[in-house]
Amino acid sequence: MNQNIKIDPFGFREYDARWLYEKDINQSGIENLGKGLGTQIKIHTKKDNPRIVVGHDYRSYSEEIKTALKKGLLSTGCNIEDIGLSLSPMVYFAQFNLDADAVAMVTASHNENGWTGVKMGIKKGLTHAPEEMKELKEITLNEKFTKGEGSEKQIKDFDKIYKDDLVSKNKIKKKNFIIVIGGDGFMLKTLKDNKLKFEAPLVLPFGTIMLNFEGKISSNKVDGTLTLKLPNGNESKVPFSGEKV
Repeated sequence: MNQNIKIDPFGFREYDARWLYEKDINQSGIENLGKGLGTQIKIHTKKDNPRIVVGHDYRSYSEEIKTALKKGLLSTGCNIEDIGLSLSPMVYFAQFNLDADAVAMVTASHNENGWTGVKMGIKKGLTHAPEEMKELKEITLNEKFTKGEGSEKQIKDFDKIYKDDLVSKNKIKKKNFIIVIGGDGFMLKTLKDNKLKFEAPLVLPFGTIMLNFEGKISSNKVDGTLTLKLPNGNESKVPFSGEKV
């Protein structure tokens, strides 16, 4: 492997890939990952120019990671459809909506800032399992890459397509019904007198919802109030009570 290429073999995990950027992987390593993934996609789809949906999360450096990944994918002959800033489920949805052959989402999920990685999949509705990750690792580290000439297309406003589909297929009939989705990377604090507090940003395509919980632990029960701060400045408070099971 070229000495300028940095890619820690231990970053290939059972179901995705994770590295500390640039300690464990650099842009050249990401590009090689793209070459490995592109080669793997061509092997499994038996297509010279398979179509792959790509997206990236909100980390400040994720777009440059995606650019390097796309460079590798293009060099193998993959045709890229880039939906931009995304949530992982949005990329999975895009594979069905755009009828693409594969997906690659640049994200480190719940890992703290400094981490990067890729969630990938070929079969619709499925991400890589240990067998596919082992194959990808072997192709990438041994540089068994195919060559080709791919193309790139920017899919604008795909977040609107995603949101419209969610709303149209999931009508909420009950009034005053609030759904709270647990976001990645929340902060939890246990204060004096068994008081409990956590804050978590829930990043969505239309903005960020801040979740703030303040309550108290007594025996095996938690009581408190969950506050949702919406992107438009409005707030909604929900009483919460729960028990250990």
